[in-house]
Amino acid sequence: MRKNHEIPDSFCGTLVLHDEQNTPHDYFFSVNGFNVEIIPCTDDARKFIDYLDFYSGQEKHRYCKFVFGKTSDGQYKVAFLLNGFLNYKFKTSIILMGISIDISTFNAIEFRGGIVNILHPVDNAFNNNETEDCRYESTSIKDKSEFTKTFKNVQIEGEEFDIEYSIRPFWRHNIKKGQAPSFEETVSFIRFDFSESKKLLDIKKYCGYVLKLFQFCSMAKNTGFDIRLYTNDAGGNKMPIHVKYKSPYNNYIQDELDIYKVVFFKDLGDKFRDLFTLLNDTKKAPALDFSPETNEQFGQVGAFDIITIINSLEREYALLREANFLGASGSDIQLKEASCDLHGKIISLIDNESCSGEVKTKAKNLIGNLKGFEPSQREKIQEIYSTYEQEFNKIVNTDAVRDSNKQELSRTNFIKMVGEFVRMRGTFAHTGIKWNESTQIYKHLIVLIYFSILCRAGYERAERIGILERAFHSDSGRFGIVACYYLNK
Repeated sequence: MRKNHEIPDSFCGTLVLHDEQNTPHDYFFSVNGFNVEIIPCTDDARKFIDYLDFYSGQEKHRYCKFVFGKTSDGQYKVAFLLNGFLNYKFKTSIILMGISIDISTFNAIEFRGGIVNILHPVDNAFNNNETEDCRYESTSIKDKSEFTKTFKNVQIEGEEFDIEYSIRPFWRHNIKKGQAPSFEETVSFIRFDFSESKKLLDIKKYCGYVLKLFQFCSMAKNTGFDIRLYTNDAGGNKMPIHVKYKSPYNNYIQDELDIYKVVFFKDLGDKFRDLFTLLNDTKKAPALDFSPETNEQFGQVGAFDIITIINSLEREYALLREANFLGASGSDIQLKEASCDLHGKIISLIDNESCSGEVKTKAKNLIGNLKGFEPSQREKIQEIYSTYEQEFNKIVNTDAVRDSNKQELSRTNFIKMVGEFVRMRGTFAHTGIKWNESTQIYKHLIVLIYFSILCRAGYERAERIGILERAFHSDSGRFGIVACYYLNK
């Protein structure tokens, strides 16, 4: 998703398009960025495009498929994603290029560089030896097992594949004495390997899978990376297919991140598989919509962030309750039982009254909500807080992470601020959001969400603390005291 230098910005060649009778038509093409222009090679080819142009707008002529061709020198096979109506000019979001191989399917997809270099730092692959006066002496590559992790038979949405994250070490020696070599061409990657060939249209699906992992680890949506496909040749060797992918983002969070305030892949340990599965399980996935989408939103809290983070907490509450992580003795359970009991008593009183059946029915309808008692947003957040209070305090009540007054955040103060935070959210729909000082617990609410996600993924208490202690350890970065601004100006 960041600029990929393996496919040039401009090139030309020929491609083949098939009409509704599957008759092939040849065209010349030229590419500039993600814009493709085609020129018919024959009169029938021109008539086909004119026909589509005449009926453009009809849903049956909307395409979502790859079209194939080759470069003008005949050396490379190319493919473009056609997603929309075909004309003499069209835009594509994916360009593929491979040398003398079948590029219509793939057996592995690899996400590399960019955010991956931060979440799995490239220096994990090297031993840097220094002299006593801290001058560079030599560099050696660690054993691959020290920076590679493989997870077999990961299951998502009914399909199974292997996941591996690792590093491809490469460095250039600097001939100047005493200076360390450059590691700029070293790249970290995470790869999905499939036992059966996959269709090119599946690329976006697998991007969606890995984006959820990157969003969780970086706490942002606008993550950038390159993509590479691999297809198996006749001998079973993996042959690369280069990919140029048009990102929906104008900038990338890795340009702003403090690399020590993320969740590293290695932090996730052997339960990496379980977390990855949970993040991509439609029924169990967290709602992380409060994550920033642009670098301009980085470290800011907007009006819609107040709404989305409460929605996320409500989802975590429901999922924790469903998985019995909140315990059967939770206050909301007691309140629900008490409200049901009261509902029954009131129904008995209504039945014993000497009035018309119509009046009794109306009275019963008025108290119907009492039987379906649902804890308030404040009560739900408080219940999550009570569940993780001890480990939560180990993160937020340290010398590095405090509230804005640099004072320890007590239980009483936190619960009070939760009430103010929920009240602030309630003003949004009526009078526009009315900001108050409870915005200073925004980062604390994110900590609660992350504790809940890790708990649901099977991480033990000590593991959860270990993972989040570093990512949330400082005021100065992503989870510092954030500034507020209005999104609804």
